[in-house]
Amino acid sequence: MKGNKGEWSEIYAFFKLLFDKKMYAGDDNLNIIPDVYYPILDIARGTEISYTLNESNNIVTLKTNDNHIIKVIDISSFSSIINNIFSSINTSNSTTFELPFLNDILLEFQITRLSASSHSKQDIYIKFHDIRTGFINKSGFSIKSMLGSSSTLLNASGSTKFIFKIDGENLSDLKSLNLRPGKEIVSFLLNNNYKLTFFKTSNDIFASNLMMTDYILPELMSQVILVYFSSTYSNINTITNIIESNNFLNIPENYVAFFYKYKIKQLLVNVALGMMPATVWQGNYTANGGYIIVKESGDIVCYHIYDKHRFENYLFNNIKLDTPSLSRHHCGFIYMHGDNYYIDLPLQLRFI
Repeated sequence: MKGNKGEWSEIYAFFKLLFDKKMYAGDDNLNIIPDVYYPILDIARGTEISYTLNESNNIVTLKTNDNHIIKVIDISSFSSIINNIFSSINTSNSTTFELPFLNDILLEFQITRLSASSHSKQDIYIKFHDIRTGFINKSGFSIKSMLGSSSTLLNASGSTKFIFKIDGENLSDLKSLNLRPGKEIVSFLLNNNYKLTFFKTSNDIFASNLMMTDYILPELMSQVILVYFSSTYSNINTITNIIESNNFLNIPENYVAFFYKYKIKQLLVNVALGMMPATVWQGNYTANGGYIIVKESGDIVCYHIYDKHRFENYLFNNIKLDTPSLSRHHCGFIYMHGDNYYIDLPLQLRFI
């Protein structure tokens, strides 16, 4: 099988979690918290096969979804294999590549694909013992890797465009600016007394999903996009600070320091764990466990939904806005509709 670094990272995370039999929580800055961890009892990468761990040894039992035992595998010697996977991912210079030394192992574990469906938020299911509550839970987690190019939290698409109406003088001359799409156009407009007023999102479902988090989210995120496209700032926390200083919603002064941060953090969590732009979202988290991060060091940290505050802070400190291909997404250009002039700007969120 061939895969990119992100896809092979899912295989690395799977085998490392099997071998370690626990996953550690991370703090706001992606550091492992040594005394906060979740003992793993069972792992599944899909719905057909689960991998049950034995607490007293390194035996993994493969079972069907009706609990029929397929085989038993001893992974006592897997430490070197796991290190080899990590090293191979880290040193590869190819976009996609094979790991031939893993072929027989993947076959033995009946793994036929490297990653979960792109239409799903959860990449792996883990049954674990929560040492704080005493309960046993099975939850879906999304796996993100820092070994390759930065992962996206929200991909730009035809559904994630924000439409702005342009007001000002000599509007008929504006189309000449389309030779400089995106940031240059927005900066020119705002620096030359043109006004950009948020009109609507390109997709009504996306607008409704944003309003599920908060009714003001479409307007708030339109301001986030304007700051991004009119400045050199991209980190969501920096942009939020700028919006706080402007306080465009005229929030009472004693709320400003946390109001905008709170709203944006809620959106980031919702996007991370369940919300898709073009699919009606009912407020459910499909990746109801949280996030598993493969760090550049090879360590794995977990942000469980139980520790929502740490997860919120992690996302808020590690997400930036990004500019996708404007021509491919048909945005960043001035156009006329009826008697008015508009520009569509895309929302794309990426890990730093």
